[in-house]
Amino acid sequence: MGVSPGLTEATLSAAAGTATLIPLKVWIGELGNAPSMTPFRLALRASTLAAAFASLPAHADEIAKGRALAERLCASCHMGQDQGEKKSANEIPGFQAVARRPDQTIEGIVAWLRSVPPMMPDHHLTQDEMSALADFIMSLRDAPQ
Repeated sequence: MGVSPGLTEATLSAAAGTATLIPLKVWIGELGNAPSMTPFRLALRASTLAAAFASLPAHADEIAKGRALAERLCASCHMGQDQGEKKSANEIPGFQAVARRPDQTIEGIVAWLRSVPPMMPDHHLTQDEMSALADFIMSLRDAPQ
């Protein structure tokens, strides 16, 4: 049961985690063993696999890039000791509070940053920087308080 060229076990393990690796290898291996695998079914499986990888947590390097940006540009307002969700309009939420908001997503954070909120300085962030910052913020969702 082989893995597609360019898609190594190490890559799969790093991206999907060990618990996901075995079923994924079986699922990929079935592609070569299915005589009725039509181009449509192959495309369907490929799109399913792409969607699964897209929903995985951000890679450590993107989170580290986002953390560096946050420490350089945002720490004075959003990374205070014991800083939680804002209780009034004048308070500034901490990043973990932002990450733990119901229905919060990376895409939602990026959209909010792209809108250049008037209460924040405009750091002229690139799309990649906004994404890295959002990845870092969302990585705090399940971190201990």
